[in-house]
Amino acid sequence: MRGRLGINAVPVASVPEGPRIRITVYDEGNGVPSGEEMKIFERFYRVDRSRSRESGGAGLGLSIAKLFTEEAGGTIGVEPNPSGEGSQFWFTLYQA
Repeated sequence: MRGRLGINAVPVASVPEGPRIRITVYDEGNGVPSGEEMKIFERFYRVDRSRSRESGGAGLGLSIAKLFTEEAGGTIGVEPNPSGEGSQFWFTLYQA
């Protein structure tokens, strides 16, 4: 399988709480099925259970990322990649 993976960081317009930065990680893989975008941040949730077992995944990675991001006062989410393939995972944090 061929595809691309990228990371992007851009400042977000200032909000009353202070300036933020948005980090986006994108790929052109299988993507997240429609309707499962919020479920993937739940503990032990796996989109493709058979594939996750092969790779040893437990369904904890994104729930841990969500916990750390929110503890730091940020937000996290996922959306379809504008290229039409894969997904964009993003998080915002206060800019130092």
